[in-house]
Amino acid sequence: MGELFDRALAFAAEKHKGQKRKFSGADYITHPLAVAGIVKKWNGPEWVQAVAVLHDVIEDCDVTHADLVEEFGELIADTVRTLSAKNNESYLDFVLRAMGSQEARVVKLADIQHNMSDMPARNRTMKAKYELAQHILKNSLSKRVNISFSPEDWVCYLEMALVALDVHADTLGVVMDISDKELERLHVQLCEAMNTRERDGRLPEEILNKEVQ
Repeated sequence: MGELFDRALAFAAEKHKGQKRKFSGADYITHPLAVAGIVKKWNGPEWVQAVAVLHDVIEDCDVTHADLVEEFGELIADTVRTLSAKNNESYLDFVLRAMGSQEARVVKLADIQHNMSDMPARNRTMKAKYELAQHILKNSLSKRVNISFSPEDWVCYLEMALVALDVHADTLGVVMDISDKELERLHVQLCEAMNTRERDGRLPEEILNKEVQ
């Protein structure tokens, strides 16, 4: 790793000083460092490794997008911002937003992989949330959905994820912060999707493009 990564690591280590991992109690910087290591293993370029080690500084530290622009430039700052949850944003909308950047998607997948590696096995709800997020981020069918964050868009995509993961609709509200009204819409479409999906598990275009009433 080069000079850029070393600067990013030093910056992140200073900002995360005193913070601990929720389950392991380890120094928090061990997490972004591990995420960067996964990105490196996946042959991510140095600047994406830098994003990985910085990915929680806006969300969890007293750091702004402007601070990162000044230190590391707009590309890194913008990608870290994409990986930072917004106030009152559901986890699902956060994951969908991360799909807008290929580099953010790679870092988020690495983040999830490391989170799952040190998470207690008994935490099944969190595990289901991460597995669903992994499926959304990895699935090539994501390119067929217009990510505009409306219920019509993401409900259609979630049908594919749920069918593939065999996640029961009743658990989804807890797993992905979905409201009761949105869950009811999802349940109706999910039942239809389960009855009409093609043999290879893909959903027909008429289901993908169907407008939820």
